[in-house]
Amino acid sequence: MSYYSVYGHCFKIDKTLNFLQKSNDESPDFSVYRSDDLDFNHRKISVDIAEYFKDGVGRFRVVNGTDIQYSLISSEDKSFEKSLLYLAIPLLFYQRNSLVLHASCVYLNGKTIMFCGRKGSGKSTYCQHYLSKGGFISEDRCVIDTKNKKQITLNSQI
Repeated sequence: MSYYSVYGHCFKIDKTLNFLQKSNDESPDFSVYRSDDLDFNHRKISVDIAEYFKDGVGRFRVVNGTDIQYSLISSEDKSFEKSLLYLAIPLLFYQRNSLVLHASCVYLNGKTIMFCGRKGSGKSTYCQHYLSKGGFISEDRCVIDTKNKKQITLNSQI
């Protein structure tokens, strides 16, 4: 098992990842593991179970905001890791009642600035421009913890 941190939470996974730094925390908030029982070719998203088939990558099932199961079609790690970070993990936080947006954001002059828009609209370009003036928070998916009175945008740590 390997341990990683993303959006301020530790998780354990039965696979080594290349895009995140390992965590020293071995008290995971959720688990990611391979399952050979996934047999679907659809997308179904709810607050209890989300099932997602990603063509050329594999299947992901997110259960009750605590577990992510996967089965792979491709052995290409980059496609799996991208689908895990930009699809499965945000679905897990959605199930935990966080607000998940397709956006990039930076921290600048004491404020969080978020760039929302469709694919190819320049979110990452704006984020890159402001990195020299502020701090990076997240690229492509923003997870906002709405449980507290003060809403917090969680750092993706990629």
